[in-house]
Amino acid sequence: MKVLVPVDGSDNSMRAISYAIGSHKDNPNLRFTLLAVVTMRMEELYDTDLVNLSEFQRHDFELMNLVELQKHFAQASSSVLENAKALFEESGIQVETVMLKGDPVNQIIRYAADNDIEEVIMGSRGMGTLKSAILGSVAYKVLAKINIPLTIIK
Repeated sequence: MKVLVPVDGSDNSMRAISYAIGSHKDNPNLRFTLLAVVTMRMEELYDTDLVNLSEFQRHDFELMNLVELQKHFAQASSSVLENAKALFEESGIQVETVMLKGDPVNQIIRYAADNDIEEVIMGSRGMGTLKSAILGSVAYKVLAKINIPLTIIK
């Protein structure tokens, strides 16, 4: 059975990884793919209710151009993937890793459909904003659109 585990480094994402590793003990036929999605949408990355985004952008990213920003976010996603992969490997589980760019909801759904994924295991809320609690997190948007089993871990 092919299982997709989207990761973003958040606490709930880490709990989803632990759940996936634990489920492998009950079903050693599970094959896991870890997916990180690099997004450039600042409102998904930072809680704009807590961080004055214009001040944040001016002071922290003023000297960075778009290419440098993309590289920064790609490196952060790569690090998250490598850390998650290490947890699986420490448990003796081989895992594939994939990094995509774009909207996390659409990329998760598209990857699952294109790669015959049979289940998705993901955290209930990741590194997104407090607004996601009101507007709906990535996990709940995936739930509304995906047609395969989805396990959401809190």
